[in-house]
Amino acid sequence: MKLSEFKNTKPRFLLEEYFVGNCKAWGVFESRRGKIKNQFSVDIKGTWDGQKLILNEDFIFSNGHVDNRLWTITKIGKYGYQGTAEGVVGKAVGEVSGQAFRWNYKFKLQVGTRKFIVNFDDWMFLQDEKILINRAVLRKFGFVVGRVWLFFERS
Repeated sequence: MKLSEFKNTKPRFLLEEYFVGNCKAWGVFESRRGKIKNQFSVDIKGTWDGQKLILNEDFIFSNGHVDNRLWTITKIGKYGYQGTAEGVVGKAVGEVSGQAFRWNYKFKLQVGTRKFIVNFDDWMFLQDEKILINRAVLRKFGFVVGRVWLFFERS
């Protein structure tokens, strides 16, 4: 799949429009063998100051774990984005085209008491003004170690 394939698709996806205000997401983490290992929900509050998008994400996992992630995302040019958050190694880099957004970054993933650095290849697809679908493939040393599926709904 190539981002350019979505150039003329609609609705047009802009992170700074979709994520401003309140949003709810539900997701699952799938192992490389296709087994659902965890489920979660996320409450997201977003603000945009004209240059930076701040996303405050509160996660609740089915295993009882809770987590918070604060993203700071900067718009770069007309279609590009860069972001940072705790756990992200370096910067996340992304680009939007039509209804699609592709986001790549390295992340310190906690598994039990151990932490692994994995590569996220994150794709988001805007369905309408309220619904967004997200699929992320996690890789380590080029091998798929899992997938995350998320479904977002704006309030």
